Amino acid sequence: MGHSSTRAAQVYLHARRERDREIASSLGKMAARELKKSKKGQKRSKPKGSGT
Repeated sequence: MGHSSTRAAQVYLHARRERDREIASSLGKMAARELKKSKKGQKRSKPKGSGT
């Protein structure tokens, strides 16, 4: 990666891993909210039929 030492590379890799975890957590929360919304929407939009 062009770093002057192995230590410098490790510092940047650690920071990247932490950021990757933050991004994954945020995306997971967003997905859970959207799934919850879509489930609520499905309950409300049940088709009204004749029952036959």
